[in-house]
Amino acid sequence: MYIQSAEKRAMYMANGQDQDRLSQLIFYNGLRGAAKQWFQSLSIEVQDNWQALKAAFNDKYNKTDQMEHTLRQFYQGIQILQQGNRTLQQYIDKANQFANLIEESSD
Repeated sequence: MYIQSAEKRAMYMANGQDQDRLSQLIFYNGLRGAAKQWFQSLSIEVQDNWQALKAAFNDKYNKTDQMEHTLRQFYQGIQILQQGNRTLQQYIDKANQFANLIEESSD
């Protein structure tokens, strides 16, 4: 999600400039704390290559994105269940399905 945000902002700002380079700058300028330290620990070759940087970032942080996505799905599912005419057992079964998804995402 963070990478897509940087790419989208770069696309709007590019105006004839190198979009990958803008993506890198936006990406770097948004990093804080441990993420910035992680970036600084990367080789110059990875830091300067947008495709390699994206791959490294996804390897490091992709599980977090997957977990956020799964949690969003869980909360949306809870809202749907609460709005429908479900029995308590149906509600519990669906909640267990979501819990299993979360557990699989965190492995």
